[in-house]
Amino acid sequence: MTIQNTHMAIRIENLEIGYKSGSAESTFTRGSINYSACGGEMVALIGPNGIGKSTLLKTVVGFQKPIGGDILFDSHSIRGFSPKELARKISYVSTENVQVANMRVSDLVAFGRFPYTGWMGTLQPEDIRIIRNSIEVTGLLPLAHKMVSQLSDGERQRAMIARALAQDTPLMILDEPTAFLDISNKYGIFQLLRNLVKQQRKTVILSTHDLNIAL
Repeated sequence: MTIQNTHMAIRIENLEIGYKSGSAESTFTRGSINYSACGGEMVALIGPNGIGKSTLLKTVVGFQKPIGGDILFDSHSIRGFSPKELARKISYVSTENVQVANMRVSDLVAFGRFPYTGWMGTLQPEDIRIIRNSIEVTGLLPLAHKMVSQLSDGERQRAMIARALAQDTPLMILDEPTAFLDISNKYGIFQLLRNLVKQQRKTVILSTHDLNIAL
């Protein structure tokens, strides 16, 4: 699904990803990767498990260094961004089923403001507004004070997306965001992401091995 926008959010040029070691058995690389995405565009990275989707996304986010090539954000290489600067531009939701103990939904979402509040974590009125809006947009307002450990898989995934949304980045990257969900929640999450793209002009890049749900 693409909405026309002339602003190029991210561009990948001749990227080589993976890891190299002394033995051929433990070496994994993928090269000559080129693509771009604009503001207001949702891109699905589709393929079976084990082909490098997660490695590519982790490289784009900055968790893993590329072997070669470059990743450009607003025409600037991400190599020149500090971790804090990058965290204000790109948010990430992993494929892992995150288990969080003794934390309410609102507290989890508030962690998304870390790039702006720092270690002290002092929330200003604008931070509180963004947190509440992120909870509301993801349909979690009735659950804001519920413990994350008490959420269903679908609710927990929405909470992780709300945290990424509170990070207030133009680019959101999600690795298999529906991996642990039933069919109803799968469609719900994709519809939520589609609305973010349409209404907030986010750029969303996600991986999935489910061709039907992506279509």
